[in-house]
Amino acid sequence: MEELTILRKLELKDELTKELATKADIRDIKAEILEIKAELKAQMSTEISNLRTEINAEISGLKEQTNTEISSLRTEISNLRIEMASLREQMNTEVSGLRAQMNTEMSNLRTDLEKTRTELNVRIDKLEFYVKLMIGILILAIALYSPVFAELIRSLIK
Repeated sequence: MEELTILRKLELKDELTKELATKADIRDIKAEILEIKAELKAQMSTEISNLRTEINAEISGLKEQTNTEISSLRTEISNLRIEMASLREQMNTEVSGLRAQMNTEMSNLRTDLEKTRTELNVRIDKLEFYVKLMIGILILAIALYSPVFAELIRSLIK
């Protein structure tokens, strides 16, 4: 019976050793965990480095694209400024031409107006002369029909 008990104890011990991890097993597992952690860390570090490289390349590409677009916009703005200056110059030239034309027309109109005034004054003077002449003739006609006037003229002639 004692043998049986010992056997039983040995069986139990065997089962316990199978089911329970020994300190060596725990150390092995810890070592494996550390190894896996190190591998994961190295993998993550590589992936992070690759991502950084990709992101930096993308940023560089975007910077270059942005700089190209900015340069293009600056060139376009410069061209627009040149075009605006040209248009201003054309507009100033046209305005100067129109002013000169307007001044010439105004001068011509003033000359025509002065000529017309002179002609009107001459006509008015002629008209005044004719009116005075007509009044004189009318007065003479009235006087000639008047017997007193006829007497007066006879006395002057004698």
